[in-house]
Amino acid sequence: VNSPPIQGKANARLRQFLAAAFGCRQRDVELVNGEYDRDKVVRIHGVRMIPAALS
Repeated sequence: VNSPPIQGKANARLRQFLAAAFGCRQRDVELVNGEYDRDKVVRIHGVRMIPAALS
């Protein structure tokens, strides 16, 4: 994710990216831990597909 970590822009872009990759809505990508950190923990609800890189 190349968005700057300013005002949640990087987190929003991460949600966008993961939602597209897993075929779900952005609101289904939950940031569990690491809102202000480089390392993140996310939970994804309603997964419709698994990216090829993970299967």
